[in-house]
Amino acid sequence: MNLASEDRASRHRHVFSCAHRDRRTRPHALGVEPQKAGSRTARTLPVFSAQAFLDSSGTDRSLAEYRRGEIIFTQGDACKEVLYIRTGGVKLTVPSKTGHESIVAVLGPGDFFGDECLSGQPVRTRIATALALTVVVRIGKAKMIQLLHKQHAMSDRFIAHLLSRIVRLEGDLVERILASSGQRSAR
Repeated sequence: MNLASEDRASRHRHVFSCAHRDRRTRPHALGVEPQKAGSRTARTLPVFSAQAFLDSSGTDRSLAEYRRGEIIFTQGDACKEVLYIRTGGVKLTVPSKTGHESIVAVLGPGDFFGDECLSGQPVRTRIATALALTVVVRIGKAKMIQLLHKQHAMSDRFIAHLLSRIVRLEGDLVERILASSGQRSAR
């Protein structure tokens, strides 16, 4: 792993570890907990606890378990829900016309995927495959939009996820551009 990849990976871990700091042990019904008493922030902001949200009753979500190599969704499937990895890992790939697959991302616990439905995309453009025994939480599009509007800690967590993904994708793009320009000048 090169230095740039290690730096992106550490930023990615940092973004998601921040959501787990300074929490009380008693979960709120919607997965939002107040910050620890005595915090030095000017005002206390709720911290989103994904585990508390998933364990809460009355939330509109379903759990699905996938064995290693099992397909979670495929290209062309209806795009109606956002997925959250509770345990395990997921590989996102895009097939080419020649039959080869390109890996777009490898995701782990705490990552969202399938969020393109929030932008109005009607069908999936990727293939999602479980890398190990994986438990995925499926959150319907309408429920996810409602959560993002009403639960600020949830929307903060989701935005942090999207921003870290953008940073990673931009880094990968720069590496590919630089690698190809280096190959061209070597010729």
